[in-house]
Amino acid sequence: MAQHIITTTNEVEAALVKVAVSEGKSVDEVVQEKLSYYIACQLYDYMSPIIPFNTPGLSIQKRLEAYATYVNKGRDAAVTFVESCLKPV
Repeated sequence: MAQHIITTTNEVEAALVKVAVSEGKSVDEVVQEKLSYYIACQLYDYMSPIIPFNTPGLSIQKRLEAYATYVNKGRDAAVTFVESCLKPV
């Protein structure tokens, strides 16, 4: 798994700490959740707008994986991924 570094100012870090404390999370969890959301949005925007692709009932992490699968392997592979996520265990 790749790791990336985000650099923030002291003011932003202090704000992240306040948000994390209010949500009962660590700063790393808050940053990871928000980055995952925005990366998913970017991948979604990158995909072809003429082929509808729906990800109902998936968490943001699973949507991120579905969108990445779509970008890397195409629509059929992404649909298979989504279907596998929605199958009852």
